Amino acid sequence: LSRIKVSCDFMKPCTMGERLELVLFVVKLGRSSFEVAAEGRVEGELRLRINLVLVNMSLATRRAAPFAVALRRKLADYQALGAAQA
Repeated sequence: LSRIKVSCDFMKPCTMGERLELVLFVVKLGRSSFEVAAEGRVEGELRLRINLVLVNMSLATRRAAPFAVALRRKLADYQALGAAQA
């Protein structure tokens, strides 16, 4: 996988000893790419938000390549699980 876009917004700094909980969401799922978002919270308070777009690349051609069927199915299942919990 290759990173195409990465962004991170920090709402409030964390301090030593705090437990940061990260929750990961599959936001968009395409033929050869997907977008992931993550939120980091301390005791329910939002501290950071991350967005990341990843592309499946062929090592031979160095071009975008479709996901393997099994991997795409797992990503779609995870995306659906996150939508159901929202």
